[in-house]
Amino acid sequence: MTPFNVFRRPLTVQRKTAGTYEEDGLFVEGVESTLTIQASVQPATGKALQALPEAQRDLETYTLYTDTALNVANQDAGTTADIVTINGVGFVVQRKSPWQNNIVNHNAYLVQKVAQ
Repeated sequence: MTPFNVFRRPLTVQRKTAGTYEEDGLFVEGVESTLTIQASVQPATGKALQALPEAQRDLETYTLYTDTALNVANQDAGTTADIVTINGVGFVVQRKSPWQNNIVNHNAYLVQKVAQ
């Protein structure tokens, strides 16, 4: 165990695979699954918030640090964003930043509270 794991806690992630089209042209929804990850949850910095579209800067936002790969929405790839539950509230994964420093490789994810 690295010293950084002390700051990580278990979080539940809801993931949905991309939907597909059948031969007859009907769309079939993707399959939903749930997994548990270990992540450090930190408040988003002002710099991180400035990188978001202006309309999203007022939403509750955190940065997650984890070894687990999370999905960010990508229309071209047909992926939907994962939803991470933090303190009983759903947060959508908005951005990914890889941290590959060969000491403690991980990813930083910007997550925002799901709009109600």
